[in-house]
Amino acid sequence: MDETQIKSILEQAKNPIQPENLAKRLGISPEELIDALQPMAEQGQILFTKKGAVALPAHMGLVAGEFRATQSEAAFLIPDEGEDDFFLPKSRRMGAMNGDRVLVRIRPAGQGQRRAEGEVTRVVKRANELIVGEYVPQGKGGVVLPSDNRIKDQIAIGAGKELGAVAGSLVTVKIIRYPDGKHDALGKVMEVLGSKNEFSVQLKAIIRSHKLRDTFSEEVAAQAEAEPEAITPRELEGRLDLRAKRVFTIDGAEAKDLDDAISLEMLPNGNYLLGVHIADVSHYVTPGSPIDREAWQRGTSVYMLNTVIPMLPERLSNGICSLHGGVERLTMTALMELDAGNAKTVKTTISPSVIKSSARLTYSAVNNALEKGDESAFADLPDVLADLKAMNALREKLFARRLARGTVDLDIDEADIRIAPDGEPEDILLRERGVGQRLVEEFMLCANEAVAEHLSRIGMPAVYRVHDIPDPEKMAALAIFLKNLGIPNDGLRGDVHPRQLQKVVDYAAGTQYENIISRVMLRSMRKAVYSTQNRGHFGLGAEYYCHFTSPIRRYPDLTVHRQLKKSLGVFPTKDEVDAMTLSLENTAKHASQTERDAMEAERDADDMMMARYMSKHVGEEFDGVVSGVTEHGFFVELPNLVEGFIRLTSLDDWFVLNREQYSLRGERSGKVYRMGDPVHILVTSVDTETNRIDFDVKEKIAH
Repeated sequence: MDETQIKSILEQAKNPIQPENLAKRLGISPEELIDALQPMAEQGQILFTKKGAVALPAHMGLVAGEFRATQSEAAFLIPDEGEDDFFLPKSRRMGAMNGDRVLVRIRPAGQGQRRAEGEVTRVVKRANELIVGEYVPQGKGGVVLPSDNRIKDQIAIGAGKELGAVAGSLVTVKIIRYPDGKHDALGKVMEVLGSKNEFSVQLKAIIRSHKLRDTFSEEVAAQAEAEPEAITPRELEGRLDLRAKRVFTIDGAEAKDLDDAISLEMLPNGNYLLGVHIADVSHYVTPGSPIDREAWQRGTSVYMLNTVIPMLPERLSNGICSLHGGVERLTMTALMELDAGNAKTVKTTISPSVIKSSARLTYSAVNNALEKGDESAFADLPDVLADLKAMNALREKLFARRLARGTVDLDIDEADIRIAPDGEPEDILLRERGVGQRLVEEFMLCANEAVAEHLSRIGMPAVYRVHDIPDPEKMAALAIFLKNLGIPNDGLRGDVHPRQLQKVVDYAAGTQYENIISRVMLRSMRKAVYSTQNRGHFGLGAEYYCHFTSPIRRYPDLTVHRQLKKSLGVFPTKDEVDAMTLSLENTAKHASQTERDAMEAERDADDMMMARYMSKHVGEEFDGVVSGVTEHGFFVELPNLVEGFIRLTSLDDWFVLNREQYSLRGERSGKVYRMGDPVHILVTSVDTETNRIDFDVKEKIAH
């Protein structure tokens, strides 16, 4: 039953409807209706009145959404519809915890209030059944203090429910009774992770707190082990045979899940024939199989420091599907004929294929050869080196073409945290993004666009990667920020074009503001998500875009491969298309959420390591730039991307926040700290439990 149809009928009725009447209008039995309504009620999309009628939250003056808490005491409702969030006072939260699905009654702004506020009337679905935290003995039992600073409720643990936890243990606790605004939460310890001071325990705590699945069931493992290593002649039927072609991979030296390979030929007409060959995971992972169900749940592989939580069992991700050098592998190939002049796509052919990778190249070797002229790694691979040089020329044309049509190329620095054998952070460097990385990135973008356009033009349902146009208000705020830094920005009013933002990026390149401007710009744009509606990709300036190139580590890519194979056979009927679209919508929504979860876990792991690293540098001084301002102080980012906080209480003045100018001004001294300003700081303290790093200003650097 289509949820959209149910909501449409309820919206048209403008009032609650008795279940039997709603079932009649839908043409289904009351039993079928209840089955359809149950998941909608759990999400707060509909509710039942005291008289048993079915209603939309709006019928009852309520708004459905997610309860989102901050690390301070603040909490907000993030509504399902609309972009405005609503502040939820502490006395009106009804025991809701971060991530809970709630129904909220909105109270209009009263005297002295800047905005409307909300009151939680019902928690419809709890997000936290298991919580990670520190066990603290108390009385005959104890309490667990959640590691997630957004969860402020401590959980009482009765005597005998601590599972052997001692003071300082990190544990996972199952909530038996949730807080309700009057009573505290009550729980029991389910797993003792170990001492809160150990790196491996802290990493495991992050995995548990983000509900990441880090082990495979026996059923999934058995299915993976049953997959044969060798390719049979029957599996080659109907495949494009590219085993004799020069094809190779370029990845990081430590990478083991190699899911993309590339090739390049010059055609007799002078055009390029670019080949992007992707591991054919869909051949091994069939819909509904144990591995497929597990992969759907995970949605993505998670890369945390030196740990990988793969989407697929290692026999597939690092073995049978991985495109190792000198080994035959089943692939899906996109062959793109590109115009010799401006690299415009002339023709695209997509086909199941088989390849035998000629070489396993690393980014560092490619960068040394193409940037520094050090070709020693290619002494035995002269043909591959020649291909690389031709590929680099093509990369430049593809990038120039993207810039001309409009794209936002944010070259944001990323931290490369080096870990010693004992698990402690050894150094923090900036991750390399050289010609090799850019070459692979450009070719993958080209393939992703070509595949998305193919699926869209033939009308085959698919999961697209969409990036909507920015919110005008956020662009206006960005324009003010740039103006205060003296950066030309064309006003950024109305419907902003990617070219306008790229001009800003180009102007700031090489300046002290480059990284800060890129980060603020990224925060000012909407987040890219997965959707069955092809709405284009603003940041890339692409009319069509999907993820096709990483099916080993992303579930949406796997679905794209399956849809491509369906498009090569008998085209589905309208009913089949409708059913596929409904299923893919669920996948797109779930994949967007698992992607966010993975990113948060990866960020938490980085924060943990940065805090451990800086704990060894307390009392030392560094140069940095102001990276954020609040009414309580400002953040400073060091060259290695470590960020610390400077409290206003540590400054000898009263500072006032100017939100529009992203700045703080001292009332007595007139001294101003604004985003992008260089400062010299002292590391004063580091809390490795909360990952909080505190700085003090030694001096503001003139510029």
